[in-house]
Amino acid sequence: MHHTVSKLLKYVGLVIGLGLLASCSNSLNGRELAPNKEVAPYYVASVKIDGSSTQAEVEQRYGGSTISFNPKAGFAVLGFSKEEGELSTLATTVNQNAYSNPEVGSSGISAWSSGFSAWAGGFSAWAGGWSAWASGETSSTPPLPQENASIFNQIKLAQAHELSHNYGQGIKVAVIDTGIDLNHPMFQGRLAPSTEWKDYVDNDSYPQEGSSSGKAYGHGTAAAGIVLQVAPLATILPIRVLGPDGQGDLDDLLLAIDWAVQKGADVINLSLGSVDYIDPLFYTVDAAMSSGVYIVAAAGNTGNTTLLHPAAGAQIIANEGKLMSIGSVTSTDSKSSFSSYGSDLEYVAPGEKILTAYPNNQVAKVTGTSFATPLYSGTLALYMSDIGNFSSRNLDSYLAGGSDYVGFSDGRLNVAKGYNYFSISSSPSSSSKTLSLQGKWTSSGGRSSSASSNPKYSFSVDQSGTVSIDLSSSIDTYLYLLNSSGQVIATDDDGGSGYNSRIQMSLSKGSYTVVAATYSSGQSGSFTVSVNGTVSNLTAK
Repeated sequence: MHHTVSKLLKYVGLVIGLGLLASCSNSLNGRELAPNKEVAPYYVASVKIDGSSTQAEVEQRYGGSTISFNPKAGFAVLGFSKEEGELSTLATTVNQNAYSNPEVGSSGISAWSSGFSAWAGGFSAWAGGWSAWASGETSSTPPLPQENASIFNQIKLAQAHELSHNYGQGIKVAVIDTGIDLNHPMFQGRLAPSTEWKDYVDNDSYPQEGSSSGKAYGHGTAAAGIVLQVAPLATILPIRVLGPDGQGDLDDLLLAIDWAVQKGADVINLSLGSVDYIDPLFYTVDAAMSSGVYIVAAAGNTGNTTLLHPAAGAQIIANEGKLMSIGSVTSTDSKSSFSSYGSDLEYVAPGEKILTAYPNNQVAKVTGTSFATPLYSGTLALYMSDIGNFSSRNLDSYLAGGSDYVGFSDGRLNVAKGYNYFSISSSPSSSSKTLSLQGKWTSSGGRSSSASSNPKYSFSVDQSGTVSIDLSSSIDTYLYLLNSSGQVIATDDDGGSGYNSRIQMSLSKGSYTVVAATYSSGQSGSFTVSVNGTVSNLTAK
């Protein structure tokens, strides 16, 4: 599976439409470089080292410059110029434009064309009933967009959310891709700290999607949006390694994986790949998984048995249980016509016409194994958030046992079924309690969540679970519940049958606000606000 230099020189032809990554005045061997990007090596190679080796010794012995140095894992990756690489005796690999996302790969199947997608136009900005996704809050029955209802029913997502306590909270998913729209409402409150962001294309710390004219514009935004629809309280770590044309350098990908591990990613989503096996990548992937990180990779859109790497490598590395290859199926569980398949394909999920986030506050439908992949990344985040000491568990066995057999691969994703293979408490382990406060209206503001004359109370949910909020009075009441962003997530009127309002729903750990209102403005009188559940700190604001 190793390649001679002469064979590798042909590698640049394996991606259809191999183009320039970005345009500016700097170039290396005819390749244009993105602004401020350091000169990229033309070749890379991996070498085995021992724990006593130093970086200087390795560079002196083999030449080139160090891309990554990992004596604990027993390897280093070196970069070479075109001239240096052709003189080296190492098994070098062409670095520049070595990787792409499958949608602009050699199969010619594209999520942005072929009648599959509607990336541009036709979709309104993120708003309305989708606010629960944008705010990062969810209930036991989160508002699924109608366009995705059949897809989510196919993988039993709503049933899984009924079982989940934490919805991915506390789990970090690195999306290594074209970057994301950092300002999209869906990602607000859901991104890792900006000090952890990384852009290896522009060589800075702002991994914003690139030019809108690129074939792969929006690819990373779409993938991250799908992760959050499965695990709405997960944290996204955005890392950019692909330009808007969907192509990128191998050294950037290696550095990105190392960076994700350093920043504590629990899951790495790789909706990209190459048809060639490349040693440096697999040393890096194996080292990441040895540290406990799960890597979920797209199988590719070749339409045949040629899987992209690293997805195809799940059977040839030591930590194969933490590397998952993902293909795509239709709504009827048939293999998608574009999806790669074969003995190396591990799992499949719906990968056609998934509605998700798109740059500039829009949503769009996407198709490809790139978008079946984040369904699994989100599922892992969901499971991890609900399992104690998940790092000691083989989560691959939960996915395998919870899959629905569809005639090929190890099965199609069934998120709820996977919960059968580990146990979480059916109710919060912390003791439930009721907190109450009394208040008064002097001249109420009526049915308004923002009127200053309607008293507000804050409280904390200490562990995800069912919470009941009651507003009791001799006056006709109207109750509002707001999330930490100040958005209304639930209301209740007495319905004309009494004077008490109640909201009962599953809430995730966090801070919330209750607004005590009346059905009509100008009311005066007393009331009691009570909150029951695993809650604390009920105070007047």
